[in-house]
Amino acid sequence: MRTPRSKAGKGQAGLYHCMARGVGGDFLLGRREKEVFVRLMWRVADFLGIEVLAYAVMSNHYHQLVRVPAGVEPSAPELLARPRVYYRFIAIPRGIAGVVRGTGAERRRAVGRG
Repeated sequence: MRTPRSKAGKGQAGLYHCMARGVGGDFLLGRREKEVFVRLMWRVADFLGIEVLAYAVMSNHYHQLVRVPAGVEPSAPELLARPRVYYRFIAIPRGIAGVVRGTGAERRRAVGRG
């Protein structure tokens, strides 16, 4: 008989089996898509402060075993570093080398579009 799922109590670490699948049995993930998925999975885990213990990625679904740490309050530097971890692999549009400040016309000139 199946047992009900339970959430970890306050101040306790939680261990969870997560899974998701595509609709209609479609095979959505090829070799390249699986590689991208795994990179994103690690990035999101670092951003959220969770630990991926095991995972399996198939063509139409995935499984993860994750550990959510006990209610530890992250330090201010750690909170500031998390967005950088999450966004570090995002492709930068051609010609943009960083955040460009100024008016719309100044920004367009800076990226070669005006």
